[in-house]
Amino acid sequence: MVRNEIGGNTTTTKNIGGKKQRLEAPVKTIILAKDDQYFTPEQFKNVMEHWKNGILNKSLIPFPNIEGLEANNTDAQIKEGRYTDYELKTAVSGAKYRFDISNTTYEAFLSYKNSQYTRVYEITDLDEVLCDIDEKGNVKGRKMSSFLIGNRNQATDSEVPFVDVSIKYENNTHSILTTDGEPSDLEGIYDVLLEEVSVSPTSIKFKVKNVSTGSYISQIAYDKFKVLDNDGAIVGGLGNVPVSPDYVYEINGAFGPGNRLSIDGVVDLTEVVVEGVNEIKIPSF
Repeated sequence: MVRNEIGGNTTTTKNIGGKKQRLEAPVKTIILAKDDQYFTPEQFKNVMEHWKNGILNKSLIPFPNIEGLEANNTDAQIKEGRYTDYELKTAVSGAKYRFDISNTTYEAFLSYKNSQYTRVYEITDLDEVLCDIDEKGNVKGRKMSSFLIGNRNQATDSEVPFVDVSIKYENNTHSILTTDGEPSDLEGIYDVLLEEVSVSPTSIKFKVKNVSTGSYISQIAYDKFKVLDNDGAIVGGLGNVPVSPDYVYEINGAFGPGNRLSIDGVVDLTEVVVEGVNEIKIPSF
């Protein structure tokens, strides 16, 4: 009997091709995805539209650009025998990404630890998409086996604040797809703050401030705001006063103690996507 310890007839091999290889570019940014998020092959042809929808419904979370990257692989565990080496544990591929971020963004990063976002799309400098393709041909983010966020390093005389994000993947292989759009330019949702200017029984004046940039916003339509009473019902009769040159909104109506003004969900302003993080409460007059 002749035994072949190297391989067997059950192994399905693939063609290697020629000498010249097509290599992907370095990863520029990542987009976290929920486990059940995917693109059908038809949707991926218009991936920018569907990616924007994913951001609006929070199934996709774009991260800032990566400022440093290195491998985060774990080598296979090998038992060296007298005549044969044995692979006791297979190798695991991974990556460590550096992000130069503010303290507010770092707090947001931490909220994704142990969350429902278990997949990641990696987008290269050439807008190639590193991803998984399931048995139906649907495009999904790479499945992560771990997603770890390090401590945020404070600024020094020679460094800006940064944090390392370490990822391990369930599979060592993945697919690389190209698109007609530029998914690397996609941004996440900006938090906006309602700043009270004045409140009366018939008028609420306020500004809307972008928390990240510190700038004020005037493009939000009035139908994106809501005023609720103590029972959670919408207060009717809201006016549409034009936003003033100094970014002051005014809503008119009949307001009582305990009524509260907020932004109604995620709002797409084309250039940016925003979501309110607070309310303005009507006091007793």
